[in-house]
Amino acid sequence: MRLSWGDGAPSPAVPAALAAASGVGLGLAMPVPPLAGGLLALVLASLAAAAAGAVRPSRLLGSGLLVLLGVAGLVQARRLVTDPRHADAALVSALPEGNVCEVTGRLQGPWRASGSLRVADLEVESVRNGERVLPVAGPVRLVVGGRTSADEAAGAGERVRARGELRLPDVSADPRSPFRLPPRPRLALKSALQVERLGPATGLLGPVHRAHRALLLQIRRNLPGDGDEDRTARALVLALLIGETADLPPRAVTAFRDGGAAHVLAVSGLQVAFLALLLHRLLPTRLVSLGSRDAIVLAATACYAVFAGGSPPVVRAALTIGVYLGARLLGRPVAAWQAVGASALVLLLLDPGVLLDAGFLLTYSAVAGLSAFGVPLSAALRRTGLPAWAAGAAGATAGAELAVLPVQAYAFHVVPLVGLASNLVVVPLSLLFLLAALALLPALLLGPVPASAALVPLRLLSDGLLFTLDLFDRLGALRFVPAPSWGLSVLLGLLLAGAVVPLPRRLRAASLAAALALGLFVVARPSTPAAPGTHELLALDVGQGDAWLLRSGTGAVLVDGGGSHDAEYEFGRLRLLPLLSRAGAVRFEAVALTHPHPDHGRGLAGLLAVAPVGQLAIPRGAERNEVLDEVLQAAARRAVPIERYGAGESLAPSGIRLDVLHPGPGAYWRARANNGSLVLRASLGGRTALLTGDVEAAAEADLASRGAPLRADVLKVAHHGSGTSTTPGFLSRVAPRVALVGVGRRNRFGHPSPAVLSRLSEAGAKVLRTDRDGGFGLLVRQGRLLPLFSEDPPGGPR
Repeated sequence: MRLSWGDGAPSPAVPAALAAASGVGLGLAMPVPPLAGGLLALVLASLAAAAAGAVRPSRLLGSGLLVLLGVAGLVQARRLVTDPRHADAALVSALPEGNVCEVTGRLQGPWRASGSLRVADLEVESVRNGERVLPVAGPVRLVVGGRTSADEAAGAGERVRARGELRLPDVSADPRSPFRLPPRPRLALKSALQVERLGPATGLLGPVHRAHRALLLQIRRNLPGDGDEDRTARALVLALLIGETADLPPRAVTAFRDGGAAHVLAVSGLQVAFLALLLHRLLPTRLVSLGSRDAIVLAATACYAVFAGGSPPVVRAALTIGVYLGARLLGRPVAAWQAVGASALVLLLLDPGVLLDAGFLLTYSAVAGLSAFGVPLSAALRRTGLPAWAAGAAGATAGAELAVLPVQAYAFHVVPLVGLASNLVVVPLSLLFLLAALALLPALLLGPVPASAALVPLRLLSDGLLFTLDLFDRLGALRFVPAPSWGLSVLLGLLLAGAVVPLPRRLRAASLAAALALGLFVVARPSTPAAPGTHELLALDVGQGDAWLLRSGTGAVLVDGGGSHDAEYEFGRLRLLPLLSRAGAVRFEAVALTHPHPDHGRGLAGLLAVAPVGQLAIPRGAERNEVLDEVLQAAARRAVPIERYGAGESLAPSGIRLDVLHPGPGAYWRARANNGSLVLRASLGGRTALLTGDVEAAAEADLASRGAPLRADVLKVAHHGSGTSTTPGFLSRVAPRVALVGVGRRNRFGHPSPAVLSRLSEAGAKVLRTDRDGGFGLLVRQGRLLPLFSEDPPGGPR
């Protein structure tokens, strides 16, 4: 019997996977290990129920087995993820600052890009701190800077050794989530030259890893990339063929993501399924039996999954295809849901941490949507007279987009509604590019001349893809949403699941209707204002930078958005937007850039690309530089009005009056950008706050000499507490009750200056700092200043 995927076939793997996922979730969320006696009693009771159900057929068998799978998931989560993570965190946090550790192990996969840095996970063999051997379970995350290619130093599966400071990254926990796992230890290296290669990839998969690295390096040598278009085409070849995404330029990543097609940007389940189907069709039916074709495709899929870097999407797709084809080879056909459920079950039990991976949730949500919503929607569209191919594509896209909505809203805070249309065009184009890359692969490997010739058609296809995505992006069909609570996201997911599982038809219809209504609420929910009659000044913890959110009962204003000196790092998307989304601030009557330095402005470029903004305020006389160009281009692309302000002017968005005290008419020979900062005096319900940008002593003296109204209840300390600012004379004119410092933990500038902190203390100001207090804020209610603190400040709960 070879027919498979029967709709009526049972799918016990689906409830099994859900049971395991429930146990894994409980194991990841529990703050303390479960009692061994309680687990043992639960296992024994479940075994007794399963035995009773086996002797006398009843639902006890299935219930007992599901409970056992839940317990197995819980135990695996504690054993493989929760307990090792907490142990590693306690061990590494006890190491002194500036420690030097030697870490030996094997690279688990290919290098990934994080801005201009390269990142890879290292399966730990040993960790030494001097003569001391540290029992670090790992993996340890290697972070490599510099211009030397990390791939030249070592590749996936290879044994390496590196020396550097081992520490925990400064990553704040999401206060909405019940999962409070500490981050993995990180070993930061200035250059890939510090990675010592000890041996090649070995074992069963060693030849595949070595072939992958050889192909990668050969294509890079043959195609050095003389222009942006050539480098983009080469990067797409490497991404779609072998899963190497590190070379993708930020412009391409942004285009695919904002065009709602990020899932096709590298080897994923889509490409693996397409190539498996293509190989199956190309094998001659007269010469190769169906069973032999299944075996060939199964082996090829497994090899390709490893060859493409073994990324999670590839493994998920290969595992699902493997279950399906393996069942056919054994003469035991399975339903579609059985193959999907079995692959999810295996992954959850082998690597319970995947439950917290947004990609894992997106994959299985999309598959559920394709089957549960896409198929009936396609049938309905065909009945309207739409061609079958168009109805199938539209139904599949709509079904998948609906199902992934809760994950997108919770994990990424941006819902790309444009994906409903863009995927109908971009997916076929990306598969065409993949076919062309496969056909031209021999030429790409042969040498520089044939590789350059083969790149010409690939560049045309690459340019066409980016042009198409640019057209869709100009529709502006992105929705920046307030982050739904964890409970709301789970409820939406359960309602969508209720429309999928085999329940009575009326219950499934009611569940789908409720899911649609709740999904509409999540997407359409407006910005969260301050409570009536109150004002808020919130410090966003953006590290070494400034980002200040002012909120009234009618709207919000953002002053600066933090940022990174690494132009390739998407600070706005990865750091600023999550903070604003959690605060419920997704629409702004005004956004102000105090001065165009990376740590104040680069995050605003990412915000302006997705959020509705009434106007962009910048200082009059600000000199053009790379950061200002990024911000102005983002504003122009979304048609955001740009206004330049100077001393004596004011603006009053959302009932928050902002008096501009600086820049004045004078010019500065030193620190022109800092001294040319916008200085804003905000009126907040009877209290005042002075936001000073990065002005230094010269600008502070000018403000005082011009007689500017400097007195304020709250002072945003200039230049992150640098000793070049907050002079005694200026501080005496302001006389603040509270001083706010936006500063990064362990920053290399030594901010805030001890001298500044001493002056603030002598002035009687209460000092709040983002490096110690995390995200915090002040609430103004009936003329009173009240503190607001985040749930998880640095160093643990308050």
